[in-house]
Amino acid sequence: MKGKLLILAIFLITFGTLPACIEVNPLHKISQTKSSPIYYKNRAVVLLYHNFKNKECGTAITPDRFEQHLDMLEAEGFKVVSLQEITLFLNGKGTLPPNAVSITMDDGHRSNYTVGYKSLKKRHWPGTVFVLIKNTEEAGTKNDQWLNWEQLRIMSRNNIAIMSHSFNGHQFIKGRYPSGDSWFTTRLPGESQADYQERIYHDLLTARLIMQKKLDLPVESFAPPFGMYNQDVIRAAQKAGYKYIWTTARQAVTSASAPTELPRVSVGRKNTTAQQLKETIIALGQR
Repeated sequence: MKGKLLILAIFLITFGTLPACIEVNPLHKISQTKSSPIYYKNRAVVLLYHNFKNKECGTAITPDRFEQHLDMLEAEGFKVVSLQEITLFLNGKGTLPPNAVSITMDDGHRSNYTVGYKSLKKRHWPGTVFVLIKNTEEAGTKNDQWLNWEQLRIMSRNNIAIMSHSFNGHQFIKGRYPSGDSWFTTRLPGESQADYQERIYHDLLTARLIMQKKLDLPVESFAPPFGMYNQDVIRAAQKAGYKYIWTTARQAVTSASAPTELPRVSVGRKNTTAQQLKETIIALGQR
């Protein structure tokens, strides 16, 4: 070894440099990686998905398209963060990386586990599922399209936050559909304002208490069904113990965002390409 070092020293003294073809230490090559552009800072774009099916329709996209979306996020330098990281940022207790995005899924379809969770897990990425608790309580008894408690526990132990989408508020008042009169934002026939407020409060509190008991984890976030809410819903959610309300407003989360009206953008729609997703994220992040 000393002889080799002596020869190398003599070579350097004589020629002043190593020839290009000599590899000094093959175990420590310098890897060159493509640097990603910074599209935006100090904000996050929260993405909203619903269901994953083999045939796209409405708010259901194929597993392949979801993979294409995730591949694009990785290739283009977007940084996937959790909703908790975003709320810490909002409270002045943390920072966000450039190009921050977060991935959420609404309703609690079984495919959120079989497709969404497994795709995120293999990338070691966080995510959030907003669950309709009545459906989860009935999972395996009436149908198999909803997540059950064991699946939710598995996800919660593996970087997926489980939050509330209400107990049974994902419905329209009979006879009113599709006019847009949601169960959460509309008084029932003959219902007083006080009774209406108590009804939605009871639903939100029931969902939160069941979730905390079943999962043994705090539940601080709520996403209104259909993205429809009013000031009564906000007050009821706060009274029921929720700190953050996630809407469907097409904006980025910034330090100025109100905790009770945090925006998300629905991107899990039929025929939404990875390129369209990229353009949407950048546009919202730079707005």
